Amino acid sequence: MQATDIQKMRSLLQTRDRNFNIFDTYSTYLDQCADYITTDMVAEMTTEFHIDELTVFQLLFAAALGVNEEEGDEARYYNEHYIKPSISRLSPAKYANNAFYKNIHIPNRRHGRWQLGTESYKAYEAFIWRDVICQNNLEEIPQIGFFSEPFSFPAVMEDGREWMSTKPNEVETIQPAVDASAGQITAFGLGLGYFAYMASEKDEVEHITVVERDSDAIALFEEITRPQMRHKDKISIVRDDAFHYAENILPKQKCDFTFVDLWHDAADGVGLYTRMRRLEHFSPETRFSYWVEGTLLSHLRWQRLSELTDLFQKGGCDYDYVRTALGKEQLRQHVICGL
Repeated sequence: MQATDIQKMRSLLQTRDRNFNIFDTYSTYLDQCADYITTDMVAEMTTEFHIDELTVFQLLFAAALGVNEEEGDEARYYNEHYIKPSISRLSPAKYANNAFYKNIHIPNRRHGRWQLGTESYKAYEAFIWRDVICQNNLEEIPQIGFFSEPFSFPAVMEDGREWMSTKPNEVETIQPAVDASAGQITAFGLGLGYFAYMASEKDEVEHITVVERDSDAIALFEEITRPQMRHKDKISIVRDDAFHYAENILPKQKCDFTFVDLWHDAADGVGLYTRMRRLEHFSPETRFSYWVEGTLLSHLRWQRLSELTDLFQKGGCDYDYVRTALGKEQLRQHVICGL
């Protein structure tokens, strides 16, 4: 085992630990004090120090996380490599002009077990707005957004908890699948019908089959969303289990593109993602796309590193093998066949 390989592995493990640390710290902040930064705080600092509000937000956010550059090189590293690249000031107009926001109106009333209406972010409230970005050196940067004014979005609540919504995170993380949609489409997971609506607006999309097992979600879509759609005839809803459909029905149909959105987050998504990817071979002519795949692969990447670290320490592989195995395509292949 070469000394340079040992040093590279130590560096890789340090990157993993930094990633874990930043995700844990961000998660605590978002869970416990996402609205810590206020309009008054930002206004005071922009006036006193003559700096823009994005810089002010970055400074206040770093301070809230306990990252003080005066404490040394490691704190400066976190600030420059993680915190600053992770934060974006978002434009409310961009989302207000989104076709779904403009044309689909969710009434403020009860619907079965759900309360329909809107939720909102406060000015300068922090939230995850895009999928994680993985750099070439495997530093993973969460994407934090904020608005400088309150912002509301359609939502459905169940017992006071958000069940489904169309907030900026949904808009941004679903957009790549919308962009890739053309021809005959299958979507696993309905939600409020955001993907189905946005895909139906594209001339290149001929038809969308949405597979959803929750009868209440289907009823909500049929009553609220479909009647407001311009191209409602492009959409068919099939009540079925996604995995049953993927294995038994999809292979018999012509399908150009499939979008899979079956999970709330990575915590419940990794197993479902793995299971669906292993069914892709039944439909070799279909291109599959997965919601927040970058976040799912992040979890799988560090699980894989733990396995490979043991192999490396036993002399069973070199650093280059480990590093290559952690790439996106190699991880995707490993999910399918375990190679």
